[in-house]
Amino acid sequence: MAADTTDLTIEILKRIQTEQAGQRQDIRQLQQSFVDIARLIQRMEQRLSDLKPDLETMFKMELIGQHAHQQTRLEQMMDESLIGLEERLSERLARIEARLTP
Repeated sequence: MAADTTDLTIEILKRIQTEQAGQRQDIRQLQQSFVDIARLIQRMEQRLSDLKPDLETMFKMELIGQHAHQQTRLEQMMDESLIGLEERLSERLARIEARLTP
């Protein structure tokens, strides 16, 4: 009976040892995955820092372009308003002159 208990204990210890070896391998894989992720994040951060000046320039150029377009539109609107105002004033002056002229 003692031999059976010893054999059973040895079998249980072997299973535990096998499970621990599998767990160690899983832990190593997880650690490697974390290292890979950290490297990936570092590369992404480097790319972003490399792209930052280009992105800033692109945004500035876009804003400058939009500002110029907006300024042109405002000038056109003002010109149109002034032309309309001028026409209305001319019409009113013509009516006033027509009334004043006998």
